[in-house]
Amino acid sequence: MKLSIIILNYRSKELTTKCIETFYNSSGEKDYEIIIVDNGSGDNSVEVLHNRFPNIKIIPNIRNLGYGAGNNMGIVQAKGEKILILNPDVEIKYPSIEKMMEYLDSHPDVGLIGPKLIYPDGVTQDSYRHFPGLFDLIIKRTHLHRFSFFRKRMDNYLMYDMNNSETQEVDWLVGAAFMMPTDFFKKIGLFDERYFLFFEDTDLCRRVWKTGYKVIYFPSSNAIHNHKRLSQGKWHKVLRKKTFYIHIASAIKYFWKWK
Repeated sequence: MKLSIIILNYRSKELTTKCIETFYNSSGEKDYEIIIVDNGSGDNSVEVLHNRFPNIKIIPNIRNLGYGAGNNMGIVQAKGEKILILNPDVEIKYPSIEKMMEYLDSHPDVGLIGPKLIYPDGVTQDSYRHFPGLFDLIIKRTHLHRFSFFRKRMDNYLMYDMNNSETQEVDWLVGAAFMMPTDFFKKIGLFDERYFLFFEDTDLCRRVWKTGYKVIYFPSSNAIHNHKRLSQGKWHKVLRKKTFYIHIASAIKYFWKWK
């Protein structure tokens, strides 16, 4: 089998359905499998998805294990030569997936490849970054990015000078959609489950580079990312969100690990 597609569902059955249907409606070849991991949604997601896609393997968790641990449950059962990690809010067609598979086949020094991500309004997502320093994250989440010196540092971190229409090496890619050879993915230890959410993709790409393989941004393939763009510097709103504190906890773990 050529490909295993892993989709982690958490109370997002409508998005997951659209994600799978977009792929199905564009796929001619059938040498693939789709594995849905339901991460303790606590609703009728498993029933709805099973009824809609009776031939797809669904792994139900009794609780939310987090992004890394949830995806890992699907990866360890994958039978494909390559693994595509796909968030439920991503719509990607088979031809784009096939191009990534072909690129990996012809570039054995590449450990991870990701497509161009495009917001529904047509704007290209800055899904590629340099590895962050702690101060980069502080600048990004505060008003410091408005000052010239800090804005230049932020532009460098976000790689705003990069031509996003060219295939090239990057430090890391946002984990909404990416592909890896299955044997290599398992060899480097899958996702680090110490992160509940955030920084799993940064950590994974760092381990790919550490083993001597490359991380490639590949705009010849593209996907729609139905993800709301986050605003910067609105602390009065950010501080009320649980995800803010999860992000802080993951950042501490990341910088402690890679200090």
